[in-house]
Amino acid sequence: LGGQNTKFSARTQANGGLKLHLDTVALAGGRARMDLRLAGAGWELDSSLSEIDIAAMQKIAAPLVEFPEGFTTAGRASGRVLATGRGDELQSANAELAITALNFADAAGALAGEAVAGELRMKLVADRSSGYSTDGKIMLTGGQAYSDPVFLDFGAHRMSVDFSGMLSADASHFAAREFSLAHDGVASVSGSATLDL
Repeated sequence: LGGQNTKFSARTQANGGLKLHLDTVALAGGRARMDLRLAGAGWELDSSLSEIDIAAMQKIAAPLVEFPEGFTTAGRASGRVLATGRGDELQSANAELAITALNFADAAGALAGEAVAGELRMKLVADRSSGYSTDGKIMLTGGQAYSDPVFLDFGAHRMSVDFSGMLSADASHFAAREFSLAHDGVASVSGSATLDL
C-alpha cells in the first residue's frame, strides 16, 4: 500500500478487542475508508471503496488469484465490502461494486471487452468443504464484449446474471448450482454450470 497520510482512531472494546477507523487510505490508485474490529484471532472489516484502479488491484490480488498469462485489465470500481474472518481465513464477505469503463483482453485477443459498465453484488460464506457458498448478481449496462465469434453490446441490450453455487477456496473453480441469464431482447437462459476461472 506504500506510505499513507490519513486520520485514524483506535478504541478498546468491552470484550477486550480493538476497533480501528481509517478515514482515507490510498489503495490501488483510489481511496478506501475502513473500519476494522479485532477480537482475539477474529476480525470484521467494513470498507468503502472509491475509484479503485482495476489494473492495480489485479496486481495486488495476483498472489491470491491466478490470472491467465497475458490477461490485462483497466477501469475503475467503487462500492462497499464487508468481510469477517479468523486469522488469515476468510469466513464471509459481502460486496457491492459499481464498475465503470472496464477494458479487458486475453493474450490472444480472442476475449476482450471495452468500456464495460455495470454492477456486481456477491455474498460468500465459508463452507465445511473448504470452499465458499456463493450467491450473486451481475448487471451489465454499457460497453461491449467479444469472445470469438460472439459480440455483445451491453449498451444496446442490457444483461443480468443471477447465480448461486460453490466457489473453491483458491477462487479457481466455480460450480453454479443454478444460474439465470437475461439478455434484453436477445435471450434468456437458466441452468447449472461449472467454470474454471
